Amino acid sequence: MHKLNLLPLFFFLAAGTAKTSSQLIDSSTPEVADCRARPWVRAPDLTPGHVLQGDVKVRLDGLCPDVEKLVLGLRFKERAFLRVLQPGMQRPRPVSECPFSGPLRGVLCPDIGVVNDTELEIWEDRLLNDTVWTIYEEERIAFEVKHVLKQPQYSDAGQISELIQEFGLLIPNTNYPPGLDYINSFSVGGDGNDVVDVQSIYEYFTEVHFGNGTVQEIQAGFTSFIPAYPSVDGASEVVNTTAKKSKSPLYGDQNGNDPMRSNFTVEVTLPPKRTFVQGFDQDVNIVVHRTGLANRAEVELFIDIQDLRVQTLESELFEMYGKAGNESGVNLRYHLRAEFDRDLFGAWNTDHILSQRSKVKFPTPSEDEIANSVVISTSSEPISLPLHVDDQAIPDFATYYQRLKSQLLLVLNLREEVLEEIDPDEDDWVPRSKGYVMDGKPFLSRHDRFDVDISVVSQPSPYLSDITPVHYLSEDARTPVFVDESAINGLLAESTVQRDSMAPLAQPRMCERKGGTEVSSGYYPEGSFPIYVGWTWSKKLNKDQKKNREAHRNPLLVQS
Repeated sequence: MHKLNLLPLFFFLAAGTAKTSSQLIDSSTPEVADCRARPWVRAPDLTPGHVLQGDVKVRLDGLCPDVEKLVLGLRFKERAFLRVLQPGMQRPRPVSECPFSGPLRGVLCPDIGVVNDTELEIWEDRLLNDTVWTIYEEERIAFEVKHVLKQPQYSDAGQISELIQEFGLLIPNTNYPPGLDYINSFSVGGDGNDVVDVQSIYEYFTEVHFGNGTVQEIQAGFTSFIPAYPSVDGASEVVNTTAKKSKSPLYGDQNGNDPMRSNFTVEVTLPPKRTFVQGFDQDVNIVVHRTGLANRAEVELFIDIQDLRVQTLESELFEMYGKAGNESGVNLRYHLRAEFDRDLFGAWNTDHILSQRSKVKFPTPSEDEIANSVVISTSSEPISLPLHVDDQAIPDFATYYQRLKSQLLLVLNLREEVLEEIDPDEDDWVPRSKGYVMDGKPFLSRHDRFDVDISVVSQPSPYLSDITPVHYLSEDARTPVFVDESAINGLLAESTVQRDSMAPLAQPRMCERKGGTEVSSGYYPEGSFPIYVGWTWSKKLNKDQKKNREAHRNPLLVQS
């Protein structure tokens, strides 16, 4: 294992295209220039211990008489992009005031307007100027497997018709990282700042081999991986956490106006090992403890969960650039990529839990305690809230470059209790530091939050065996392997150990880019997003199911 170094991470996407070191594309030869290849793959997501079936279509347009063979491949690669301002250099000012980076910038900042192309070009050149920045990119290819497709058939005109072929893929009992949706994700920051960008992709590709030795590689889409987790048993876990007071002008005086001088702690009872399962309802029990001056008060408790990942960079290369030791948890709006994903517009919802809200009831202090401003300690009545974790919540996982973790976010808002309702118009004459009116009651400038580390795991896999999956960074990790589609049923009948013996041991390799070839766009460049093959696979299944329903209702219709 590499040494762990915690670093801030900003999700930064800009226009551009990244090519892997394995791409050998030479369009200067007639064979490549006159032959245009386009591949598609439809396949379910990967999961440990499974043997899946997918299909691939390759269309070759133009004159392609010298094609010797077509190859289907699958690889998993991770990359880390680092851009750090050099000492003594002035940080460039962005040409756009939009605080968001990535392909969603135009939607999130519609009022910014169109940026002058010349200004934008100068800005982007300055972002990759090695006299201003220290720039480094590193890539780790965890596995790359290939499968030779059937020999294509030529048409009379010397062209090749479409090739459609099914394939099988054996996935060993090895846990690889979950596939994240970088396309519909965003974060605040990136432009003009120090950047440490981590991405990964499970990428299908095809190779067109020509007679002169030229090999053309074309991306055929990307897939996802759903890690398997053992079942969690045991007793519930109790966590005590202290409030982190917010000092935002939104909630009153920046110094925090709280005449009750309250100190809060929250006692949270969580499921065993603090583990939440995607798609399930699980109860969270809460007791709020308060110490402060006796007063009549209402406390509202808002509970929510967010994907707050502590990004842990494990590569020692970052120590060379003075970034070691910086610790930061960055709230990136990532989604899990799954084959039955919601539609594109539904994926905008980045809240992966159904938020719950409840009032916290404390014992009423005596009139003497209130009149004499006595400091008291009280505990609220227990609160039980059922929480439903969305099936798109990111499961916990430690990757080569980062750790994916979740936190439960609880928010406390204090509101003073008054005997008479206040006319909202009267608040115009009250300084904001004294509190503002909400629903006819003055709202105190107290907004506390509590963060509780939790674990989120995937739903139980139907292919999970009694043997715990091996982590992909382990020396015993194995890689997927293509198999004949006719052997899938027989392989599924074999044991996990027997199937694993067919999968080769992982032999990851490292690649780095120097000398101005670094790119910040990563694997998902704006304007040329790869196809997610889980979507096309779902369309295929839906179409097949519709045909089966029609055949069941009217078998003569199918026979005709």
